[in-house]
Amino acid sequence: MKQTKNPDNRVAEEERVKTKINKTMHNAEVANEILEKTNDDLLKKRLIEKNSRRQDAVRKMKEEIDEDKT
Repeated sequence: MKQTKNPDNRVAEEERVKTKINKTMHNAEVANEILEKTNDDLLKKRLIEKNSRRQDAVRKMKEEIDEDKT
């Protein structure tokens, strides 16, 4: 039997996840700004890889929010 979550806990959890999404997206934006300014190929490679992982994380967090609403 699936246990339902307390509505207050769901709201708090959704807000927590949204905050994480916003922070992750901000970090990706900062990384993109650095990418535009740097000539360091290794740094560029690392930032591109990190932003790729960030995109995956944001997608999964959004899915988590959608799952909690159902």
